[in-house]
Amino acid sequence: MRLATRLLVAAALLAAAFRAEALEGNVNVFTGQKWFADSDWDPIQTQPEFGVQVAFGQLRAPIYFAIDAFYAHQEETVEAPSGTTRIEGGTMEYAIGVRKVFRRQGVTHPHLGAGAAIISANIETSGPSGNDQDDDTGFGYWIDGGITWRLASHLNLGVEVRYSRVKLEFGDIFLEDKVPGGGFHAGALVGFGW
Repeated sequence: MRLATRLLVAAALLAAAFRAEALEGNVNVFTGQKWFADSDWDPIQTQPEFGVQVAFGQLRAPIYFAIDAFYAHQEETVEAPSGTTRIEGGTMEYAIGVRKVFRRQGVTHPHLGAGAAIISANIETSGPSGNDQDDDTGFGYWIDGGITWRLASHLNLGVEVRYSRVKLEFGDIFLEDKVPGGGFHAGALVGFGW
């Protein structure tokens, strides 16, 4: 989470480099779900997720600069004849890129974005055969789309869908050496726009 804080501070400093009255943008909090692209993460392939999305640019700029951070985590207990196994894991995604916000008359603002992603993931198992854990970090990409409604001058409410792709090496726990670190994301947005 410290890196997410650093990303937000960096975005604030970058925004401060411009005259405040010449900037427009959004800071939104995301809450939803992440689904990994295949069943390699079973039984924790669906995870609750939280995130922060920052997008800003000069007044009436056609495209905004975007900085996002997302955290997903889940744990499950699996019963088997040999005993109980606990599986816990998740990801932290850091994204940078661009986001096009379509400003229309009224309160409806669709958006599309894309860029580069760094995803750190970890997984830990504990059971009758012992404890094991693995982690990795990889680079990839993300794309997103959604819609927000600007209410009461500055309040944003909306929905977001996202896809991220990164391959990670988890050879110690998974049967496959390469497993997905990204996946599909969907959820709600609430935040501040200016």
